[in-house]
Amino acid sequence: MAGGPSSRPRSGSGSGRENGQAAGAGDSALSAYVGILTNRFQAAWNQPTSEMALGKTLEVTVKLKVESDGTVTEFNIVEGSGNTVVDDSVREAGKKITKLPPPPNGQTFSAPVHFELGN
Repeated sequence: MAGGPSSRPRSGSGSGRENGQAAGAGDSALSAYVGILTNRFQAAWNQPTSEMALGKTLEVTVKLKVESDGTVTEFNIVEGSGNTVVDDSVREAGKKITKLPPPPNGQTFSAPVHFELGN
């Protein structure tokens, strides 16, 4: 999300990949929306840094669905990190976010979101 799919921050912040299809929306509008989603989930994610071994990175991928009015109707882990505490922390972040700004094209937005925790 922040910086596009090839940008993978090592600071422990969440990131995502722009895999949503948005008919009629320009890439810049979709990229800006993905950036908003990234910021919202980063703010809601209480990262369990005590679970991290030095130099190791854990990743969690969730499927996110945002309806045209901004209501979050899906937030499911599709690929866990292998660490229950980290996976649970991502689930908790998803429970905190029930409403987001509406997608830029006025249609449902669905995409995988990638959370990365590392040091």
